[in-house]
Amino acid sequence: MAVDIPSRLELPDDMHKGGRRLIRVVVAAAMRLIFHIRTEGLERFPSSGPVLLVSNHQSFWDIPAVHVFVRPWIYFIAKEELYRSGFGRRFLSWWGAIPINRDRVGLSTVRDIIGLLRKKKILSIFPEGTRVPAGADLAQYPPHAGVINFARRTGAVILPLAIGGRYGFRRRIRLVLGEPIRPDDLKDAKGRPLPDATAAHRIMAATYALIDQPYPALQEEN
Repeated sequence: MAVDIPSRLELPDDMHKGGRRLIRVVVAAAMRLIFHIRTEGLERFPSSGPVLLVSNHQSFWDIPAVHVFVRPWIYFIAKEELYRSGFGRRFLSWWGAIPINRDRVGLSTVRDIIGLLRKKKILSIFPEGTRVPAGADLAQYPPHAGVINFARRTGAVILPLAIGGRYGFRRRIRLVLGEPIRPDDLKDAKGRPLPDATAAHRIMAATYALIDQPYPALQEEN
């Protein structure tokens, strides 16, 4: 059954309006009570967009954690299954989400993402495309290369963000920002642009390195 998905034109441009600031404050307070969250490297965040905030993904809690502890008013990608309920469709659009079909990214979604970045916004994206269970074989969750394509087409800075620790009552969660990476930085030893898939792999390896977690090599690099 097709899902009636709103276009990006319905996304809010003024994310501090319409009660979003109040919800952000409430969510932040609740998460501080439940978890012990520590941020590192916030000074590395670029002063202006466009920015692609690239992160590993382990839990539903990752999205609110990024929104309230890293930087306010970050747009994000949400799987289109979440839009099947009326509430989910309205809330996600109101909160700045772009729906995506994880199996087949449509042209309209690509236009939405590129359009948002060209407006110099900040977009959070999980290249692995799904939640990765703790202890899972990361080789089974290769990153989607679209993030690199979006960066190259818009000139967006890629900012790695690693989320470390397991969510649980009063457990410590680390949100660690790495050094910004520009599309022109993604080159091989001869100065040639890396293939998108290889570049995406390197971005994820750099992300996991921020929390000292090894990342599997590409098969071609073995």
